[in-house]
Amino acid sequence: MEAVRRFVDAEKLMSILALPEKYRNHKLEIIVIPSEEKHITEKTEKSRILKSLAGSIPNTNLTLEELRKERLEKYDIDD
Repeated sequence: MEAVRRFVDAEKLMSILALPEKYRNHKLEIIVIPSEEKHITEKTEKSRILKSLAGSIPNTNLTLEELRKERLEKYDIDD
């Protein structure tokens, strides 16, 4: 795995990244390496899917049992 290392003034980073105030006026080392954690991508994908579904089912003030009964009747599903 290849890493990229750079030294920069903290001031340059503070406008794009939240850093502790004690880093101000210091040189910082930045190390960039690829993430090998697959679950980060999976969580992001799940989050995107859930956000796309939000609001797709109207709030009918029905209980779960009432919704279930309605769907079973509507789609003629045998329980």
